[in-house]
Amino acid sequence: IGGMYPAPHGIICARLLPFVMATNIAALQARAADSPYLARLDEVAQLLLGDPQAQAADGVAWVEALCAELAVPPLREFGLVESEFPEVIAKSKVASSMKGNPIPLTDRELHTILVQAF
Repeated sequence: IGGMYPAPHGIICARLLPFVMATNIAALQARAADSPYLARLDEVAQLLLGDPQAQAADGVAWVEALCAELAVPPLREFGLVESEFPEVIAKSKVASSMKGNPIPLTDRELHTILVQAF
C-alpha cells in the first residue's frame, strides 16, 4: 500500500493492525487450531492490557480502541479506491512483510481487511 499511495507507513500499519490481528486469530482458529501463534497472540494481549487472563481478542479490542483514540484515518483518505483492491491484494501476497504472517491469508480474508481499513 505504501508503494502505491502517498500514505505514511505508520498510518498504514496502524489502520490495518487490528483487522489483521482479528483475521489472523480467526484464520488460525479455523485452519491451524494447534498453532503456537494463538498462544503468542494471547501473550501479546496480556502484555498490552497488563492482565494475565487477557485473550487475543482482548488485544484486538485494545488496539482498536487505541486507533480510535488516535483518530487513525481510513485508507481511502490516501487515495485507495475499491476498484484497486485486487491489485493491492496481489501485491500484498508477495510483499516481504507477508512472510512474517503466522498463517497464509486467503484473497477473501485480505479483501475483508481492506474493506475494514477503507
